[in-house]
Amino acid sequence: MKRLMYVIPLSSIAVLVFAAIAAAQPAVVPAEPTTPAQTTTPAESTTPAPNDTTTVEIGNNTFNPAQLNVAPGTTVTFVNNDTVPHTATADNGAFDTKELPPGYSMDVFLDGEGTVPYHDELHPEMKGTIVVGDGSGAEGTTTENPTDDDPAQNMLQDMLQNLLGSDST
Repeated sequence: MKRLMYVIPLSSIAVLVFAAIAAAQPAVVPAEPTTPAQTTTPAESTTPAPNDTTTVEIGNNTFNPAQLNVAPGTTVTFVNNDTVPHTATADNGAFDTKELPPGYSMDVFLDGEGTVPYHDELHPEMKGTIVVGDGSGAEGTTTENPTDDDPAQNMLQDMLQNLLGSDST
């Protein structure tokens, strides 16, 4: 009977922890499908204004534009308009969209300055480059909706660890 008293609250906490983790995951929103670009050579972009949003389209196993110039504080939206899944993964680990199914997109916030080469983990021949500012450094590049510093999630994990630690008798 004493063990049953621990099972119910522990189960409730486990449900809360999983719900908090699920709620903290970034939303992946399907993008409207568009007709693939007719050109075979990807265009080079001009630098948008800070705090702007720019799109990199993924289609025909290419990133378009293949080289993107942005100001610090720009959000880059990777949109998979292809018929197969793709990723956009920075070579230096600054960002990773994870696998984007066809029709899905992911935002990456670029702050600081630097040149960030990236590739597709599923199709390594696909490569692109983002130049942030004048390209002198590569700090401050993050994906949208980071969850590492979520206080609610950390509190629930601490509570669960405390309960499990005190139940070791």
